This record gives sequence, C-alpha cells and structure tokens, in this order.
Amino acid sequence: MKFAEKTTSLDFGYKIDTLLLAVLFSAAGALFFYWFPVHKLFLLFFVLAAFILVIYSPYYGLLLTLFVEFSGIVWGFKIPMGFFAVVLLTALSWFFHRIVTFRWHIFWDSLYVWIIAFLAIVLISSFAAMDKIQSLSILFLYFKIGLYYFLITQILDSAQRVKGAVIMIIFATLFSVIVGLIGMFAPLPFLGSSMQTWRFRGLTSDPNILGIHLLIIIPFIFLSFFSTQTKFKRSLIALLFLFSILGLVATFSRSSTIGLAVILAYLFYLKRREKTIILLVTLIFFLAIYFVPADFWQRILSVGNIQQDPSLRWRAELYRGAWQFFIHHPILGIGAGNFVLQSHVFVAQHLAVHNTLLEVATETGILGFLLFVLIISIVVARLIEAKKIFEKRGNSPFSLYTKSFLVGLLGIFIVSFFYSIEEYFVVWTIFAMGSVLYFQAKKSDEMQ
Repeated sequence: MKFAEKTTSLDFGYKIDTLLLAVLFSAAGALFFYWFPVHKLFLLFFVLAAFILVIYSPYYGLLLTLFVEFSGIVWGFKIPMGFFAVVLLTALSWFFHRIVTFRWHIFWDSLYVWIIAFLAIVLISSFAAMDKIQSLSILFLYFKIGLYYFLITQILDSAQRVKGAVIMIIFATLFSVIVGLIGMFAPLPFLGSSMQTWRFRGLTSDPNILGIHLLIIIPFIFLSFFSTQTKFKRSLIALLFLFSILGLVATFSRSSTIGLAVILAYLFYLKRREKTIILLVTLIFFLAIYFVPADFWQRILSVGNIQQDPSLRWRAELYRGAWQFFIHHPILGIGAGNFVLQSHVFVAQHLAVHNTLLEVATETGILGFLLFVLIISIVVARLIEAKKIFEKRGNSPFSLYTKSFLVGLLGIFIVSFFYSIEEYFVVWTIFAMGSVLYFQAKKSDEMQ
C-alpha cells in the first residue's frame, strides 16, 4: 500500500508550485485587464516571465497551457495562434530537456496509433474534399490537437504532476468566471463586455464553451465536498459548487444545462446515502426558485418546442443536410471543415452540423467516424479501469479524479448532441487526462 500512502495527500511542493503559478498568471491577467495605461509593458513582462518558466520546466509550460485553455483568455482576446504558441513553446521545452538530460526514452501510448490513423483519414478525405484548403486547415488543427495530447501524456508522468494539472484546470475555469463576473460591472480593455448579448461568457469567446468547462469541474467540486471532513472546507466547497452552477446557468446554454441536469442526477444517485445530500438538493432548489430568472426556464423549456424556437428548426435542417452528404459520401466524407461551407444550401447561412458524431461521419466518412468512436471508447474504458484500480488500492484522491472525469465526459457527451465539439481542445484534454490516470493506475498496480 505504499503507493496509496504516497498519493492520498497532495505533495506540498507541487501544490505550492501550481498555486504560485496560478497566482502569477492571474495577477498578470488582472493587471493586463485593468491597468490599461501600461498594459503593453506588463504584457511584455508577462510573456518573458512565462517564456522563462516554460523553458525552465516543460511541466510549467503545460500548466500555462492548461490555464490558457480553461480560462479561455486567448480566444476571449482574439489573439491569433496564441494557444498554439504556448503549446509549441512547451513542446520545444520538452524536447530541449530531453536532449540536455539525455532522456531519449519516449513513453508509448497505444492511443497514438488510433489518433494518427484518424489524422490519416482526415488527410485522405481532403484529397476529394469540395474545398481542399479548408480541409487541410482542419488537418493542421488536428495536428495541433495531436501534439497537445502527446505533451500531456509525456509530461504528466507522476502522481504529483497529475494533481497539479487538475488543480490548474479547476482554478483556470473559476478564474474565467470570476474575472468575467467583474467584467460585467467594469468592461475589460480589449475584451469588452463579458456578456454575449444577454449570455455570460466569462473570459471565453462563447458562452457554450464556458458551459462545457464548468461541466467538467462541477463533478470535482461536488465529490470533493463528500471527501472533506472539516465544516469550514465543506462550507467553502459548497459555495464553490453553487457558484459554478450559477455561472453555468448565466451562460443560458441549453445543451450545458441539460448536461448539468444529467450529471447532477447521477451524482445525487451516487451519493444518495449521504446525509448531507439533502442539504445540497435543498440549496439547488432554493437557487432555482429565487435566483434563476424566468427567461432562463423559458429558454430551456423551448428545447421541446420546435415551432417556438427557430434554432431547433435550422438544427433539424442541418441534420438532414449532413445525413444527405453522408449517404452520398459514406467512405471518406466530404472533407474536414467542408460542411460549414455547404450548409447555406439548407439554412441560408454557414453553420456547423451542431452534432459531433454526425459531423465527424459527414466530413470523414464511416472510417473517420469509427476511429473517433474507438478513441472515445478507449478513453472511457481506461477511466473505468483506473477507477477500479484506485478504489482497490485505497487511493481516494485519484479515485475522485477518475470519477469526476467520467461524469464530466457524460456531460460532454450530452452537449455533443447539440454542438460540434470534436475539434475543441478541452475535449481532447479530458481524453489525455483519462489516459494519464490509467497509466498512473497501472503503475500503482505494478508497485504492489
């Protein structure tokens, strides 16, 4: 049981490192937002400081990458190639450290094969695509996703680093909500309002993206409530839980709200024997009655009325058009990214399919669809296996992580019926974290 004993409490050094970096990134962001006269000078300082940190350690680079991804700051500020620049710098740091330390061994993940196979299908389908340039641009995006997945699985090679990454994911998401909330009263320079019309988006570029991020961290916060013993910490976690739910509600994202309802129902069932579950249910009911506006419930209930909501009508037309394309191009599809160029035929505007699996099938054919489903299935199977191992070994923190990511994936699966999210980095972050947790579980099993 040595491994369990080592990993039941967060390593102090890594915890401090992660939190200090989180504070650094947050301070830089806050000053950049509000200290307008010197924002360029401070931004330069922040970039140089981040560059030094990343070169010093690829792990710090990955933490910065996760902060950028889950805070949404790059997309909110519309910084072109900003996220890829951070990923590329982290990759160069990782490569540099391998050379300096003479560590030529690369950890092998069998999922690399299926990801490369999926990229190959995207490449092959681009040859017969209606717009080859568009298809190749999406191929480049998938290349960035593949590099991102590779770095996560290579750098998070210890239990402490995995914990640090989880902390950063939760912190960056809450940071986006908090700063976005401040921005509602004091518009941020260059970002403008944190509202998209009447929908809250935090620091991200889209309320739906913020909703997905919150769907991922809510299970962590919920399950942490029951694994914490002290009343003060429980009260603090309960407040974070309610704050996260209100943040998601403020996005007015119907898909994320439906996903939230599903994962909360599952989480409540999972903890149905806990006495404090009644308190949480009561608090959520209180929030729903007194704090959630009537417009929100009207928007959510419109999901079942295709006549009332025009977005449901054009979604139905998009699904019909995508299916027609798939029937005529079943093997390799019409080419990645090409549906949005042809969708005006069905809805008089350029839109994605708004259904992840249908879009993958339409643009990459049955081959791409099967590979994508295979990748998802492997990740889910790995998380389930890791959960069993951690529970068997008495590793409570990592058991909580695997449960949380599984529940988060369930929420993302619900969202995928309403949006095309196969190219979202956040989705592939969960895939990579699932694999990392699986390898940590196997390592702990071998140490027994």
